[in-house]
Formats: sequence, structure tokens, C-alpha cells
Amino acid sequence: MLYKTLDSPLSIHLEVNTSCNQKCIHCYNFWRKEDKPVFINLKKELAEHIVQQLKRFGVFHVVLNGGEPLMNLSTLLFLIDALSRNQISFSLNTNLTLLTESSAQKLKDAGLEILLTSLLSHNPAVHNYLAQEENSFENFLNGFKIAKKVGFKITVNMVVSKVNKRDILGVGLLANSLGASSFSATRVMPQHPYNSDFNELLALDNGDVDHIIKSLMILHSDNIFVESLIPYPTCSFNNNAEFLVLGRKSCSAGKTSCVIGADGLVRACPHDSKVYGDIKNENLGLIWQNMSEWRDGSLIPLECKKCHFFSQCGGGCRMTSTHVFEKDTAMRENQMESKHNIAIYPSMKSLDGIALLRVKETCRFRKDGELCVINTGGMKNVFINSETFGLLSTLYSEKSKFTVSELITKYDLHMNLEECCNFFSHLVNRGVIEILT
Repeated sequence: MLYKTLDSPLSIHLEVNTSCNQKCIHCYNFWRKEDKPVFINLKKELAEHIVQQLKRFGVFHVVLNGGEPLMNLSTLLFLIDALSRNQISFSLNTNLTLLTESSAQKLKDAGLEILLTSLLSHNPAVHNYLAQEENSFENFLNGFKIAKKVGFKITVNMVVSKVNKRDILGVGLLANSLGASSFSATRVMPQHPYNSDFNELLALDNGDVDHIIKSLMILHSDNIFVESLIPYPTCSFNNNAEFLVLGRKSCSAGKTSCVIGADGLVRACPHDSKVYGDIKNENLGLIWQNMSEWRDGSLIPLECKKCHFFSQCGGGCRMTSTHVFEKDTAMRENQMESKHNIAIYPSMKSLDGIALLRVKETCRFRKDGELCVINTGGMKNVFINSETFGLLSTLYSEKSKFTVSELITKYDLHMNLEECCNFFSHLVNRGVIEILT
């Protein structure tokens, strides 16, 4: 097995419904391509059953999406309440065009804090064309203003295709001016099953990918927090700076995350239609074991597994090609050998033995046999060994404030001061430890 198998996923994409008020031409929802699509709303009874399964199997975080989840507001509010009661964190993906002051306040009162939304162009005509909705841009701006007024933290995502690839800077600057906490420009995904019109109208080539990366780096230089929701293969970057800003992400499908549809069917990736089980009559842990092909390397191209950078990027994204088994379309093979000087990790904050530290209060802990996980918020997870897990969970439960020097003495740690400071510097950079002085 190329990747170790957890007992269950750490995070879940949960589809609240399959219908949407927009018809975005790049939409990856495979059910939209059917001649007579059946639109499904997640029922409250099934929603409660799913939440209990998530609690039983130690899921940390849920991304609530659709369709457009605001079209099933009653169940969405029910879910938020149920997740809150079971100490499972969550965020919401929405196009914001249906958000009203009333629904926004209800969502806020229920405990929602974080939104991911979609802006396709700073040009209203281009945005409306891509969304296939005449007043989409105006309705987005209205929804965004309501969301900001209520106090949501909002990330703006732009799906980049041939149609809007020159608009990245304009969209990023607009999102920042509106008050977005971050901006992501995510390359368009091929539609599955294969759509013959896709390549001609939307698909990006390597030059377009390079343009996305360079545009995001320009925004980054203006102190705008930028990212991509889809991982890039390391060979798509031109230099270390690009890699450190956009490259430290790999595919989580079937490894740490999966998808539960509004009908209860479980898939590995939101972009893939393959079903691995039905949570209505199977438990999540057993369904998770069925996704072994996402962990055993059988879906990853051979040239990726031989690559110097494979352990870092994992071969990019399996769904960017028209078939799961093919290589990521952003790969640039002729640049591989020249990039061996890319630093895999950024420079770390340096600690000394007397800095006062503590384990962050937001951390959550889970142990799957010898595989131990600390969740630092949302979908961010740190894997550690059982000995480190025991130490950090003890410090967390005792709410201890400590220095590295004190830990070495108190717990008889088998590291010298320099080694221990370097180790805790790594934990600081991964969001597990915070520096108090």
C-alpha cells in the first residue's frame, strides 16, 4: 500500500442537495449531464444518521456543499446544529446568490463561520455567461455584502478556463477589495463522463497553467493570501517561490477525505462518479476500506511514482484528465530534472530552549492504531508517531505552558536541546504549537 490506511476519513464533503440555481458551463457535477437528471435533497433523517456515523468514526471536519446548499436551507440548518452538538467543525460552499439577510443570520446563529464562494470574472458579462444566469454577478455582490455584514469569513474561488483566464488579477483584486480573507484560482476540471465539447471551449494547456501560477504570485506579492483548491504537480512550478506559495498540497481523496452524496452514496472525490458504498445501510469505516485503489498507487501514472518530487505532490490531481488513470495535465516532463533544486520545505521559525509554548487549544486528536493524527483546524492535519502523540495530548489536556528545556528534563526526552528545538519549530510551523513569548 503506497499510503497508510486510516480507520476512517478525517474530513467529509457532504452534499446537501444536487440542484442549483445556476448552470455553470464548467460544472463538474456529473449528474447534470444526464438526459433527465434527478434532483435530490438530503433528508433530515438521513442527515442525522450521517452525523452519527461521522461522530462514531472520528471525522474532524465537514465541507457542506451541493448543488447549491441554500436551496435546501432547512436541512442545512439542521446539519449545522447537529454537527455543532457533536463537536465536528464545518464550512459551507455556496454561490451566495440566494443569500438573504434572514437566511444569513439564521446560518450565523446556528454556528456557521466560514464560507467558500465562487466569482468567475470581474466583468459582469463574462461572469454571467459562465454561470449561465443573467443576474448572477449582481446577486453575488449582494450576497457577499450580506455575508460580510453578518460576519462570515469568506474565501473566494475562481474556476479558471480559456474563457476567463485573463481575468485572474482583476478577480483577485476585486475579491480582496470586497473583504475576502483569501483568493484561490482553480484550474477547470474536465467533465466526467467525457464531454467532447469541453476541450474546445474550456480546457487549459500548460501555458495557461503557468499563467494562473504567475497571476497568483503577482497577487501574493500584493499581500493577498492566494491558493488553489486543486493540487498542482511539483513539475508545473518554475521556481522555489511558486512552490512554497502554491505547491504544498496533494490529493486527499480516499486518503484522508471522501464524499457523501445527498442520496447517501459515498465517493472518493467530489469530481468522480464512482460509488464505493451506501451510508444508509453500510457503516462509514467499511465503505472507507473499499477505496483502497486511491491508496495503493494503482491510479497514479508510473512516471509520477519514479519522480524525485512524488512524495511531496503525490502526482497532482487524478481528475484533471479525461480518465482517472492518466497523468495530471499540468505535468511538464521536460522540466523535471532541472527542478531538483526546489526546496521541499520552507524555512522554519527558530526556537530556543526558553520560549514559552503551548499546544493550540483548537487542536483535535485521533489515534488509528500506530497512526496518530492532530487536526489543527478544518482539513489541516499533522501525522505523528504514538510517542509524540502521547506527549502532545498530555500537554493539551493539562493545558500546560512549557519551554523546550523544561520538557527535556521533565519527560526525559531522548533528544538534545538543538534537536528538540528544531522538532518543536516544525510543530509551530504546522500549527500544532503556539509561541506565547
